[in-house]
Amino acid sequence: MRHPGPAARAGIALLLLVLAGAGVPGGVAGAGEVTLRLLWPAWTAQPGNDLLAQFRRETGIATELRPLDHQGIARIEAEPDPPVTLEADVIRLAFRRPPTWVADGRILLRPLDDLVAGTDLSDLVRVETWRTEAGLLALPVDDQPILLEVNGRRLAAAGVTEDPKTWAELVETARALRDRGVDPHPIAIAPGEWSWELIARSMGDPFIGPEGEPLFAAAGSPARQALATLLAMADEELIDPAIVARERSPHATFWDGGGTIHMGWLGSLAVANGSYSRQAPDVRPLPIPETGATFSVPGAIGITAESTVPAEAWRFLTWVVSEVPQRALWERTGLFPARSSVAAALGAEGAIEGWAAIAPQLPHVQARPILLPWWDAFETEADALIVAAAQDGTPADAVVDALGLRWAELRATAGG
Repeated sequence: MRHPGPAARAGIALLLLVLAGAGVPGGVAGAGEVTLRLLWPAWTAQPGNDLLAQFRRETGIATELRPLDHQGIARIEAEPDPPVTLEADVIRLAFRRPPTWVADGRILLRPLDDLVAGTDLSDLVRVETWRTEAGLLALPVDDQPILLEVNGRRLAAAGVTEDPKTWAELVETARALRDRGVDPHPIAIAPGEWSWELIARSMGDPFIGPEGEPLFAAAGSPARQALATLLAMADEELIDPAIVARERSPHATFWDGGGTIHMGWLGSLAVANGSYSRQAPDVRPLPIPETGATFSVPGAIGITAESTVPAEAWRFLTWVVSEVPQRALWERTGLFPARSSVAAALGAEGAIEGWAAIAPQLPHVQARPILLPWWDAFETEADALIVAAAQDGTPADAVVDALGLRWAELRATAGG
C-alpha cells in the first residue's frame, strides 16, 4: 500500500486544519470529563477526528486541537521569563524550533521521568534525543531518516553498473551521466547544512561531540572534506545552478525529471515513483556511501509545564505512540513512525516502498543534538554560509573555520 502523494496529503492537512480551527476533534466534554488542550504546529500532521474519537472512547478523555503557527511560536519565544501561558496540556514538537523551548529558564515542557517509570520505551527510536539535564521532555512520534535515491534506468544508460561506494565515486558517476549525455545536472541535492552534515557523517565525522564540542571544525576533519566535495559538485554544475541559487527546490526539480541522484527521506521514494513524477517508475534507494551514516529529522510530543492534568496527558502521549496511531501516521501522511515494530510490520507488508534496501540503512541513522539551545541558530546560519559559498566560491576550509567560531559564540551566548 502506497501512502498518499503531495496533493492527497495537502487535502488531508487542510481538512485537519479546518477541523482543528473549528475546535471539534475531541467533541464537547461531558460533565466531569477532562479535556486535553493539544497545541499542534500547523505544518505537522494532526491526528484525525476518528482517531481522537477512538482515544476518547477508550479513555473517557476529550481533546481540543489548537493549531500553532510561526507567528505563535515567535510570540512565545519573544516573551521574557517566565514565558507566556500556553493554555495547553500537550505540545507536538516538529523538527524545527524546539531548542528555545527547552533552554535554561524557558522550559515549557514538563519532565516525564516520573510518568515513564515502569513504561517500556525500548521500541521507540531515538528517545534520548529528547532528554536534557532537566530530564526526558518528550516521546518520539515520527522519525524521518535522510536517505539517497537514484534513477536506476539512467545509471544503466550511462553504463554505470555498480552503485558508488564512496563520495568520490558518486562524483565520478555524476560526471559519467553528464559526459555521456544522459543528464546535464545529475545531482539533485541542495548545498546547505543538511547535505553537508549528511556527507560528513557518512564520511565518519561525529560532527558534534558528547559535550557539545564542534568536532566538524577540527583540523583535517572529514567534515572539511565533505564540504569541499559538496561545493565542488556545485562548482562543476553537477548540481543544477537553479538549485544552487535556491531558485528551485531539489525535490521539485527531481520529481519534474531533473537530476538522477536525489537526497530525499524515508518516504520520498513513493513520491518519486508516483504518477505525478517524471522519474517514475525508475527510482530506487541508493545506499549512502562510505560508512552509510546519516541522520534523522524527528518529531515528538510532550506535556506542558503548566498542565494540571499530567496523568491524563501522559495517557494521550502513550496512545499517540501506540500501534494504531503510529500506523495511521504513515498511511495517512507519510511520516515514518518512531515505533520500530510498527515500521518493521509496515515494511514486511509492502507498505513502505523500497523497504528491503532501506531497512539495512536504518541502524546507521544517527541522532542530532537538536535540544542544544544554540542548535537551531547554528543550523540556520550554517545553511546560509554554505549557500553563499556555493554561489561565490568561498573555500570549504574558510567556511568551516567560520562555523567553528560561530558555534563557540552561540554556545557562549546561550551559556553552554
